[in-house]
Amino acid sequence: MRTFKFRAWDDSEKEMVEWGTLLNDPDDWFLSFFRESEREVGDVLMQFTGEKDEAGVEIYEGDFLKLKQHKGPIDLYDVIYEGSCFKIKNGCVKHGNTPLKRKLALNSRVVGNIYKPRS
Repeated sequence: MRTFKFRAWDDSEKEMVEWGTLLNDPDDWFLSFFRESEREVGDVLMQFTGEKDEAGVEIYEGDFLKLKQHKGPIDLYDVIYEGSCFKIKNGCVKHGNTPLKRKLALNSRVVGNIYKPRS
């Protein structure tokens, strides 16, 4: 069974709002996100992929993953949603877009996201 969870980038506060906070928000920020007239410019909703990295960290669209390749260096990928599935995208054309699968996720580490890169 697939788990549906979200997180959101609150641009006015410059912080990531996690799923539990979205569900328990007395101001209904999450619901107002779907009403375009109430949505703040820069607020972004990101969906949980259903996968976790090697450390058990949940992977969301917008995350940066470091993959451990069997051959060659460790590469950095963006998690995107495209063509009805989650994919990883690398800046190199030769890698293209690869579907994010459990085996691939378990061979990766979340190192940040498009709003807050980790060092």
